[in-house]
Amino acid sequence: MKKLTYLFIAIAFFSIISCSGEKSKEEIEQTQEQKICDCDTLTKGEGKFKGNLFTSDQQPFTGICQTKDKYDSVISIKTYDKGFKMSHIKRKRIYGNYYIIKDLKYDVDGNRVSGYTRKFSGDYDSEINGIKNISVSEVQSYENSREKDWYEFTYTKMKDFENNDKDYFFMDLTLIKRNFENVDISKLTPPKCFSKSEIIDTKGTRNMFGEYEEELITPRWRYEEKNLNNIENIMNSLKQELPYFDFIKQ
Repeated sequence: MKKLTYLFIAIAFFSIISCSGEKSKEEIEQTQEQKICDCDTLTKGEGKFKGNLFTSDQQPFTGICQTKDKYDSVISIKTYDKGFKMSHIKRKRIYGNYYIIKDLKYDVDGNRVSGYTRKFSGDYDSEINGIKNISVSEVQSYENSREKDWYEFTYTKMKDFENNDKDYFFMDLTLIKRNFENVDISKLTPPKCFSKSEIIDTKGTRNMFGEYEEELITPRWRYEEKNLNNIENIMNSLKQELPYFDFIKQ
């Protein structure tokens, strides 16, 4: 374990990617007193201590640990307090740049208190006018130890056989809620850029791992767009209307 000689880099990294914005002077001073190390140098707990981290002398770890990728860039930062994981920020490299896919805070029982996770998909069969791209495909966010937002987004390129096999896209946006019993689905509205979409499904049975075991209300809207020049505008609009959505071109 070594002192954080490049502390200003870590502070800048935390400040940029944290949803809460800039850190206060007190938070920065507190970070300066902590140590940073490679997460792989710590020992994982077993049994009732599973999920906790310990130092080489078997003491509960308090501080910050990080993980780097093959490009020597930080892709994961975790903070611990007396062995318990309190926060985790994770990044993914896409087209040479880094994007956050997890920014969560936890309680001592490992429950998610606040923050979000998101997944990206696309690239392989989603070229728009010859340009590869990727978008957020799922977001789950939390606030005050409760689930706040959960949605899925997919877009698929198809061939219009009635129009000289020209490409077109259809996009599906699904809102997922556990406690939707008292909600009038007919009054739910999609994002403004999906104003011409139609609702094609309202119920599903799945949990956060994709397993079909919990009944959920899942209104899903489908939008078809045959003008490829409009796709990027729609994606940019979704970035403004959906929390944590992103659309990235190569």
